[in-house]
Amino acid sequence: MIPQSESRQSENDRWANPLASEPFLKDSKTGKTEDIEERDRRLEAEHFLDIKKSFQRYEDWQRRRFKLKESDWFSLPAEFVTMIPNMPQKFKYVGFCLKENQKFLDQIVDEDKIKQMMDLNEFQPFESEQPPKNVNLDKVRSTLHQCVRDWSDLGLPERRMCYEPILRSLCEFFPTESERSKIKVLNPGCGLGRLTWEIAKLGFVSQGNEFSYHMLLCSNLILNHAKQQNEFTIYPWIDSVHNVWRFRDQCRKVNIPDQNPRSLPKGATFSMVAGEFLEVYSEPNSWDVVVTCFFIDTARNVFDYLKTLSLIIPPGGFWINLGPLLYHFEDMKEASVELTYEELRAIIPQFGFEFIKENLGVSSTYARNELSMLQTAYNSAFFCCRRKPDTID
Repeated sequence: MIPQSESRQSENDRWANPLASEPFLKDSKTGKTEDIEERDRRLEAEHFLDIKKSFQRYEDWQRRRFKLKESDWFSLPAEFVTMIPNMPQKFKYVGFCLKENQKFLDQIVDEDKIKQMMDLNEFQPFESEQPPKNVNLDKVRSTLHQCVRDWSDLGLPERRMCYEPILRSLCEFFPTESERSKIKVLNPGCGLGRLTWEIAKLGFVSQGNEFSYHMLLCSNLILNHAKQQNEFTIYPWIDSVHNVWRFRDQCRKVNIPDQNPRSLPKGATFSMVAGEFLEVYSEPNSWDVVVTCFFIDTARNVFDYLKTLSLIIPPGGFWINLGPLLYHFEDMKEASVELTYEELRAIIPQFGFEFIKENLGVSSTYARNELSMLQTAYNSAFFCCRRKPDTID
């Protein structure tokens, strides 16, 4: 299934999309009248192509940025410039690192690789010469950082913080390994798929769900096309020039993936599904466990997430959650509901769940550069809930 646009809302969600009731709309660029389905198809194509272009233009974007920085440096008085004589070599090495990053990013959007994931023909009529949006270029940088979190040796401490409590709880609930092959575990918002992969490694039937094209395209390369451990080389912090202790920290090389994704045990069941969580998953009692990690705050309306969780998890099934409440849509011009943790905890039982484990203030980081002068950590909530028989409709 081709994922939907990150900027688009569900057609069936009148609360989130007031335009869904209008049968025809006008394309602001062409003036052409189009129905909702045509409009959504066009927006989806434009969105995907802009993201594809953002991967392809990363090096050009950053080279322009560093060209200005180089110009600023050499415009200083000569007495200052001579104080750090190796600065030209530094700028030259930055260029090398950017080129190496681009080699990796080009593999992500290699058409032959993407064609195995989706049909590109439907996007071709919407090709444009417009430069990629800055927001999508910034997400390319975030994707490089996510590669470190999920698929490098350097990400191991962070994965221990965020993934191990979840994996440990799964093993506590299902201690008999031979029984796990019958237990279906869903991991929405799975990013680059490492947690989903680790769940499959434990013997569960594991499925990841992701909405972001940046994550889907990158995970396609790593999960479906990596042939060996440490196959790719990236320089994830080369374009970060603030809070840097040493240049060698900024230009540090990282090899990914730290594990060969194809090294799952024989018979392991591991899959990835693209699309918006609320639209993809609607079959009652279809998942024995749902695992959410840094996910529930991606909801415009967390009540919708809870309603879907209560639908797809059967009585006796589990919901395991770890993460903060960042609320991604809070600053956007879209309807959004933000609850405190106290309020969220109070409504969860009203959707048929009982808390069986809860640990608050769990220190957890997200795509952190551990050598930066700036360090940020969340005091996350970790809890496990069991679905009771007397759920609401």
